[in-house]
Amino acid sequence: LRKISLGDYITTGEDLVSLQSLDPIRVDFSVPQRYLNDIKVKDQVTIYSQAIPKPCSGTIYAFDSIIDQNTRMINMRATIPNPDHILLPGTFVEVKLLIKHSKPVVLIPQTAVVYHEGSNYIFLMKDNKAVKTNITLGPITKDKQIIVEKGVKPGDEVIVGGQMKLFDGFPVITQSNYQQMEASKEQQAGNNK
Repeated sequence: LRKISLGDYITTGEDLVSLQSLDPIRVDFSVPQRYLNDIKVKDQVTIYSQAIPKPCSGTIYAFDSIIDQNTRMINMRATIPNPDHILLPGTFVEVKLLIKHSKPVVLIPQTAVVYHEGSNYIFLMKDNKAVKTNITLGPITKDKQIIVEKGVKPGDEVIVGGQMKLFDGFPVITQSNYQQMEASKEQQAGNNK
């Protein structure tokens, strides 16, 4: 689209049209500083958008030289091949970047966490009792799961509901045990008739 009409007077430096490079196209995004050591130039990225019919892949080619002091994020730029010109500059995209973790992570539902000033905790179930356990939280995943960095290990039973009524040492019955107890009561009531 031109920014002037036929017969207009123009001056030096006036914009006539907007020119953009469409292939390849650059994508700017930010990641938390904690992942800085896990990401390198030439790492693969995949971008998604409602404006494009399928995901597009590309590679990181530059990092900013400073971490933003307000957000603690570092800006990065990736280049994406765009031979069909399906991506246009200014399009909002979601960037997926696979980070190679050297260790497995523990995921818990976000609903299991009790957020408290100064520390966060969850309740684990041990010997049919609630055990208050302080945890160190990592990032939240797309499906509302939280990576727990410290405080929970694989195989721990995490209580995911009713935390506000619990306290340390409170007796706990699992939903499956409760259903078995109710079925047993119904069976006994049927036998007493």
